[in-house]
Amino acid sequence: MNESRHERFKRLATLRTNAVLEKLRLMGNLSSKTNYEYSEEEVSKIFYAIEAQLRTIKAIFSGKKKRTPHRHQRDQACLCETSRAIADSDTFPSVVNGNLCH
Repeated sequence: MNESRHERFKRLATLRTNAVLEKLRLMGNLSSKTNYEYSEEEVSKIFYAIEAQLRTIKAIFSGKKKRTPHRHQRDQACLCETSRAIADSDTFPSVVNGNLCH
């Protein structure tokens, strides 16, 4: 039997939510001052980027913002909206290459 649109939503939402939560848990591991060195500015930029993307997704779900495809589907060097907050920082050179988008 074919999966309904709602069943597909529930299945994918569960998988994707669990994946996001796992990535956030892993981000939390970076807080260990024993293993890592970082500035408050770097931490602020990370959370700004995460919170900006969360606000965007909430707006899309609430109908306040239209969903538009990212250019990075065609252009691997672009920066998605989330990474713009930290893209100009020397601290995160891989973000400048668009790696945060993928």
